[in-house]
Order: sequence, then C-alpha cells, then structure tokens
Amino acid sequence: MSRKKITMILIGLVTIVLGGWDIFLLAKGGTEETISHMVLVSSYKYPIIPFLGGFLSSHFWWRIKDTAKTKEIAEFVNKE
Repeated sequence: MSRKKITMILIGLVTIVLGGWDIFLLAKGGTEETISHMVLVSSYKYPIIPFLGGFLSSHFWWRIKDTAKTKEIAEFVNKE
C-alpha cells in the first residue's frame, strides 16, 4: 500500500473517530464536554492555540509546487 493511500486512510479514520467522539460527548454530557467547547475555552486562556490552528491550516492550504494533479485542477477551475 502506498504512503499516499495510508495517509488518506489515516485522515479519514481520525476524522471519523474525532467526529464520533464529539457526537458522543454532546449526547452524553452536553455542549460543555465537546471538543469545540474545550478548544474555545482553552483559546481564551492560551491565545497560542488559535494562532497554531491558523498556522496549521495555512500549512495545509498553502500553495505547493505544481504537480500534474494541481495543474489539472487549475485548468478545470480556469476553464472558460
């Protein structure tokens, strides 16, 4: 199995597990037990958390070197 495939599977599994856990917390303990609430409260106490969240997000969506796949996407988006 390729590293790309493993990465996609891991991203999917982490998303499903965290989403499921958050739904479980919401159902059993209410809003105050959710991941979102924990992050929000922690962000007020430690402003570095939203900064790191923004930094990480920009890391994922920052422009990378063109590949065949990104060129294909750009051509599709710019098609007139």
